[in-house]
Amino acid sequence: MELDVAYKKGNRVIKSTAWAVSRYNTPAEIMAESHHTMDRLRRQFFGKKSKGDKKVIIRGITSEIHVGFVNRNAI
Repeated sequence: MELDVAYKKGNRVIKSTAWAVSRYNTPAEIMAESHHTMDRLRRQFFGKKSKGDKKVIIRGITSEIHVGFVNRNAI
């Protein structure tokens, strides 16, 4: 998926794009349920040595490509 992302550094709100692989398909579900994706986005935008509040907000999904399907019982 291609995501529209916003994050705050200092007093500025920066808008950017990012990619994600997730079984969730809405921004709210990704932010609430996909902890691996959100941790990866925090590391990507803030880096290793950043201190303080690291908020990343997914504003929308621009494109989505289905790679495969997962049986819900298997997870």
